[in-house]
Amino acid sequence: ALLCGVPTVQEVALGHLEWARPVFIEPAELGRRYPQFILSEAGLKEGRWWTLVSSVFLHLDTEHLLNNSLCLLVNGLHPFLDLGHLGLYGTFFATAAVCAMNRRGFACQLEAQIEGAIPRAPDRIGPLAVPEGA
Repeated sequence: ALLCGVPTVQEVALGHLEWARPVFIEPAELGRRYPQFILSEAGLKEGRWWTLVSSVFLHLDTEHLLNNSLCLLVNGLHPFLDLGHLGLYGTFFATAAVCAMNRRGFACQLEAQIEGAIPRAPDRIGPLAVPEGA
């Protein structure tokens, strides 16, 4: 329920919630304060350490939010059963901070997204083969 308490980026762009629910901050206000919540190296250098965790609550759209909630539901069962809700929250926030600091993983993810957005060159143009690496 906590993850659903923050509007998605899409809802910020729309200016309203896509589905009724209680939220900690309204879409328009989140839009104004967005830089205070996103994780960036500049933000950390400026002392916004909380972005290591606050960025976990920012989701692109409802599908992203629901997928993350499902993942938390499936993968959070054992920490909850073994450690209780304080252990689950501790595990959630600790892993969020560790993942946020994973610069190499973030760079690889970004590179994969960029490569996926660039169309591949065709293997052939008519009867001519396109050279490797073109």
